Amino acid sequence: MTLTVSGMQISGQFGLTFQGQNGQNYVLETSTNLADWTPVWTNAPINGELMFTNVNATDQSRFYRVRQ
Repeated sequence: MTLTVSGMQISGQFGLTFQGQNGQNYVLETSTNLADWTPVWTNAPINGELMFTNVNATDQSRFYRVRQ
């Protein structure tokens, strides 16, 4: 599973996309230390694509992952 940044970060806003399977639910999680993960979004992809927009990115270092 690969997350892709879609578009440039502008004023703390950026998008992430992920190619998934229709009918499956996916959880997008975030972490600042790669040890403690917090779910930020759960959704099923539309036409195979999951899209998330972070509108308030304030941390210098933040990691994201997707899991089923």
